[in-house]
Amino acid sequence: MKYLFSFVFFFLFLVPTYVLSKNYNATYKIKTNGLLIGRLDWDLEINDSSYSLEVGLKNKGMLSVLFSFVGNYSVRGRIIEGRFVSTDYSQAWKTNKKKRDVGISFRDGGVLNLKQIPKENELLRIDLSSLADYSDPLTSFLKLLNGSSESKTIDGRRTYTLEFVEEDQKNKKYVVKNFSNLWADHKRNGLEYIYFKEGGNKFVPSSILIGFKGRLFKILID
Repeated sequence: MKYLFSFVFFFLFLVPTYVLSKNYNATYKIKTNGLLIGRLDWDLEINDSSYSLEVGLKNKGMLSVLFSFVGNYSVRGRIIEGRFVSTDYSQAWKTNKKKRDVGISFRDGGVLNLKQIPKENELLRIDLSSLADYSDPLTSFLKLLNGSSESKTIDGRRTYTLEFVEEDQKNKKYVVKNFSNLWADHKRNGLEYIYFKEGGNKFVPSSILIGFKGRLFKILID
């Protein structure tokens, strides 16, 4: 009887934790103007109450001689009533010309703290305490993949809203609206839209198209 009780305890309390935790991994190639410029690694873990996502970017292809880059993006958050809620976000971006690290902390639906290295010389032009229900870029993308029609986003340099505009054969397009720079006093916006096609799993799209400064970047599953 003691061994039966031990088995039942293991099954009820340990096995569900394992079953409810799911991993979604994928590797993508990044192209623009028909040229391969990099790769993207996607590592998502979701369980019943929390999630984590790691995204890595690395230059690849012939253009690497002229332009190299490495990017590491990470987020941890909670799942509350089926909604992805950011807790801590970080990004490290390095090219052959510059390097920048960003960290954002979220608490109770608001932005708690924003750090940048190197430190920004200008003063913030937006009161962070006024930003309610904002998410980091990774969490915003997860929310769109999960069926949200819009997501308010802060990425360390700017705030904007990704808003659903159309769908055609599992292709979903979101445009950038309500754009504001956190530091500079202008409304210039490089990011124009995001277009993704659903794959075999909703959290691993088969392709992502990004309109940025008039150019089209294609992120295709490898």
